[in-house]
This record gives sequence, structure tokens and C-alpha cells, in this order.
Amino acid sequence: MPSPNHSAHREAVAVAESARQVAKKSNNTAAGHIAADVAYYRAVLASGKANGISTGAKAALARLGFPEEQALDGNI
Repeated sequence: MPSPNHSAHREAVAVAESARQVAKKSNNTAAGHIAADVAYYRAVLASGKANGISTGAKAALARLGFPEEQALDGNI
């Protein structure tokens, strides 16, 4: 198994956080904020998987009401 790529993961998370902030500013509703958070955590989860890093993204998605089987399947 390749070693974790922490720098690529940090960069991906930074880009996802920037996108989340822009999305929240452009859609300042509860639904807009939840959608931005879901997109952010899905990006963190995907980056973690791609870069061999464990994240808390599944738990965060579960707290937002999305079960694990929906975390990456596009049905959110």
C-alpha cells in the first residue's frame, strides 16, 4: 500500500473549504448551507480515500442525515 499523501489531501481539503465558503455566501439558506457542507465532506472523504488518509467525513455526513451507503454514491 502506498504511503499517505498528506500534502495532496491538505490541498484538496483547502480547495473544498474554499468552495464551501463561496457556496454558503451565494446561497444563504439552511438548505444551501447543508448542501455546501455535504459537498465539502464528500470531497474530504474522496480525497482521503484517494490519498490513503482516514478522515471523519463519514461521521460528519451521518450527522447531516446521510447514511454511509449514500456518502459517495451520488444520491445525496
